[in-house]
Amino acid sequence: PMSSTPSARPSANASAAAEQLAPAAAASGAKSARVSAAQVDLVVPATGAGLLTPPRASDTVARNSLYENDVVPSKEAIEEIQAEGVLPNAVTVVVFGASGDLAKKKIYPVLWNLFRDDLIGANSPIVGYARSKLSKEDLISKIKPYIKAGNATEKLAQFFARLSFIAGSYDQMEDFVNLNTHLDIEESATGVHNRVFY
Repeated sequence: PMSSTPSARPSANASAAAEQLAPAAAASGAKSARVSAAQVDLVVPATGAGLLTPPRASDTVARNSLYENDVVPSKEAIEEIQAEGVLPNAVTVVVFGASGDLAKKKIYPVLWNLFRDDLIGANSPIVGYARSKLSKEDLISKIKPYIKAGNATEKLAQFFARLSFIAGSYDQMEDFVNLNTHLDIEESATGVHNRVFY
């Protein structure tokens, strides 16, 4: 459930890919064969002229299996994912519900894996948002027991340095304005202007 904000309009490239993927989805027996250009645009890099090759199921399985059983992927596997252009190297990641169990047990540990393996840039701000009033230190103390860093203590310190937290509700415009202001400040310091919300 990630979304990216840099492009509001799907590309022509993505539209062509969507047309290609729809028959494949129907043939596979998927519950819904509808594939939108906007969805495709988030995951398919530009390739120039010609139709795109639909992604193979084995590609997704291989990518998901990289972190199964806490196995560290090879350098070649990491470079292959980076070359796909699924995410820009530097992004601002916003974690909604950052004080909850899902965030501390799953989301932040996965973000650590990505940061450790340079799949998101070292200057990427990671901003937690929740109703709970937590300090940055409180957030770190909640997620630290679930992060497996091994000997990468220096890299882990760099990861923690990228974290921040802002408290707010989910039904008040003022709180989202405050979040946006916080993101603007983070991005002005790092030069990052791509946002991913989870």
